[in-house]
Amino acid sequence: MKKNYKNLLLLTVTLILFYIGGELVTRMILYKDGNPFTIDYPSNLEGYRDYNHNLQKTNNTFRIEVLGDSFTYGLGVYKTEDTSPKVLEKVLNKNEEGIIYEVFNFGRPSHGTEDELNTLKDYGLKYKPDLVIINFNINDIEFEGYNDPNVIKRKVDEMRVSLRNKNGEFPHFYYFILKNLAEEWCRHAPPPQCGYLSHIKGLYKSENWGKEKNLLKEIKILGDKNNFKTVIVIFPLMIPHEHEPEELYNKIKNGLEQGLAVLNLYEYYQDYDFESIRANYWDYHPNEKGQEIAAKATYNYLIEKNLIPDAENRTILQI
Repeated sequence: MKKNYKNLLLLTVTLILFYIGGELVTRMILYKDGNPFTIDYPSNLEGYRDYNHNLQKTNNTFRIEVLGDSFTYGLGVYKTEDTSPKVLEKVLNKNEEGIIYEVFNFGRPSHGTEDELNTLKDYGLKYKPDLVIINFNINDIEFEGYNDPNVIKRKVDEMRVSLRNKNGEFPHFYYFILKNLAEEWCRHAPPPQCGYLSHIKGLYKSENWGKEKNLLKEIKILGDKNNFKTVIVIFPLMIPHEHEPEELYNKIKNGLEQGLAVLNLYEYYQDYDFESIRANYWDYHPNEKGQEIAAKATYNYLIEKNLIPDAENRTILQI
């Protein structure tokens, strides 16, 4: 009996030490700057990750509004000026034409196309944009009823909230194990093992794709009525290249090109090892380098398509 108690005590102490060690390693290495999903990023008065903009637009100002999800918002990027909308703004303002470019970041984690349309109506139009960019992810397409890793993530997040201490902190190692391992295994696994990607592909053969195209066309119609142009920028999933659905990106681009300007970012990202341009091994959001690539690719596209007033006086950037 004493031996059993000793073994139980040894196991308990071992588990406690393992957990403490895991917590320290997770905080010092993976989340040394804070967990990107839970830290408080600075926001403006309207709750977006941007500085405050004046409602009144001056005559020499060209306004670009960028709408999207967490990729646009910049989860995993700790400085607001390193998010792709702000990098684009900085590059655009390196001009000698006297034009002031303002780039608004209306990205919000978990937003889909319908959310972005509503954001444009509720917040964007009052600033009188000259150009609207929709950063599109293939999982923006509306769907329900699939028991994917996001369900696991939501359950884990609910449990995590219940474990917060009085300072609002929570065990990072716990978050790492329960959320990231479950979610990222599914991202790495090919479709036969994890049906998430194949399920998404199937939606683009269903009426959901038709609804998605209608939402994007509605944004373009809104632009025609309010004198702004619309650009769709397709972001890749940032998963290993062998699993990236390149044919789906091309299908989306070809399906939208009638009446819409469409940029496929995978054409720029495919030359990079994704692990070098995402937040970390467990976080697939673009890091500072990934955001910079997106901004420069968008900049080049705006020049090539003559979508900004001084496009003819600009040169294409090396990416």
